[in-house]
Amino acid sequence: MIIRKATPKIHIRQAGEQYITLFKTKIIIIPLILIIISLILSLFILCTKQRTVSKADNSNITYMSVYIETDDTLWSIAYKYYSEEFGSIEDYIKEIKKCNSLKSDAIYAGRHIIVPVYIRSGITPASISGEK
Repeated sequence: MIIRKATPKIHIRQAGEQYITLFKTKIIIIPLILIIISLILSLFILCTKQRTVSKADNSNITYMSVYIETDDTLWSIAYKYYSEEFGSIEDYIKEIKKCNSLKSDAIYAGRHIIVPVYIRSGITPASISGEK
């Protein structure tokens, strides 16, 4: 005796309609997902875009050698010589690290560090560093 499992009978037409409905749904969902992903990526790119250093018309950039004192840190030196042309203080510290090929914030007393500085008309590097 052969036992046959009961299988639901779906008409070919119904199966075709179900397939077409599923296909139409996928056609709508996939582009919608791609649009959402591209919007999220574009917002991410716009929000994380690094601020470029903008020079004022009457400003010039120069580089100073700064002697590192015992209590100096990269941040304290950056705060001393920072100007708004560099963007944020973090951007300025990145620039100092780039100028000195530093991979970390570690600096050592008794050495010199190169610091980029914007010189505005009427202001000299000596007046920035406090020299007379």
